Amino acid sequence: MNKTQISTKSSEQLVKYFCTAISTQHWNLNFFRFCEVVGIEPGEEDSGQRLYAFEKFKQFSEATSALNTLGTDFLKALVEDYYNK
Repeated sequence: MNKTQISTKSSEQLVKYFCTAISTQHWNLNFFRFCEVVGIEPGEEDSGQRLYAFEKFKQFSEATSALNTLGTDFLKALVEDYYNK
């Protein structure tokens, strides 16, 4: 794959935009809106589909928490390393 070099300023901006968008969506979306946005059916209560959709919502929540725990400095370093090898 052909990767483009990325500057420190660009990587910082990219990471901040991404983290802000994900954190804001996490804060604002309820389960049903999350399903609508990502294109999965929420299913009927107590159905297999509801369990699947809820598991995805839970994973989204956990991923958001993990990104926030890592922080933008770590994520920026990973992005820069990937693009600038």
